[in-house]
Amino acid sequence: MNLTSSNAVRTLWTVLGPRVPLFVTGLFALAGMFSAQPAAGEEPPRPTQRIASSFNVSIVPGQYDVVNQILDFPQGAATRLHQHGGQAFVTVIEGKVTRREGNIESTFGPGQTFIEVPGALHTVTNKGSVRARVFASFLLSPGAPQTINHLGEAAPGVSPTATFLARTTLNTQPGELTLTQAIVDFAPGAVQPLHRHGGQGLVMVIDGEVAFTNSGGEVRLKPGGTFADLGDPHDARNLSPGTSTTAVTFLVRKGEAQTTFLAAADSPTAAGTSPTIRPPVTGDGGLLVR
Repeated sequence: MNLTSSNAVRTLWTVLGPRVPLFVTGLFALAGMFSAQPAAGEEPPRPTQRIASSFNVSIVPGQYDVVNQILDFPQGAATRLHQHGGQAFVTVIEGKVTRREGNIESTFGPGQTFIEVPGALHTVTNKGSVRARVFASFLLSPGAPQTINHLGEAAPGVSPTATFLARTTLNTQPGELTLTQAIVDFAPGAVQPLHRHGGQGLVMVIDGEVAFTNSGGEVRLKPGGTFADLGDPHDARNLSPGTSTTAVTFLVRKGEAQTTFLAAADSPTAAGTSPTIRPPVTGDGGLLVR
């Protein structure tokens, strides 16, 4: 650097030096204008349904246990030959699985569904090269076994893992309803505002942390935690810095909307009622070997 350029630098510093802290502060303020947080008065983002499946169901009116299960199939994993103690509704979340009943095989990929009727002996196998994950919802008479393994065939070398499993007893259900499964993603800051559903269901957190609030208070749930939705108005929000995810099974009465958003005046607190958040019934885990 020559003398002329050095003098120029000293002159520039003399002019700008005292203002550098203000300049840096201004840069941080400008960066804040472009942050991911909602601006004042702006509504937070709402969660999104990554996968949603609906099934028309006819049952004998009465009480039922509903089960949420996330099953992970490593490459080559297979179930034993088995049957179920009630109806099963399955949606593939990722990968592919092959279902065999008798001599009939069918393969299902992400977003595809199948139904398993009580008493049907079958197996499910991951014949692909990557992990498969499925979401299974079961509708069972209270106390009925979820799965009955048949021991007439050798056990597979690799079995699937029930990564998440929850079971709860719902109030009396109508004879005609729609069973809906959903995988719901809550982006950072996402909120599902006050709402109610047209039926009852079971919500299970499988990633992150989500808070559910009704007039009975707030419950904060991490992976494996469950919220028994008995139709009470409530809201939900993501507490994690990243995305949180829930697996939901709803039993919606025929002709009812799955979700209805409410004004603050419709809150059960304003109405003077006090619904509560019920813990799930543990049951027997659904396994009965014979």
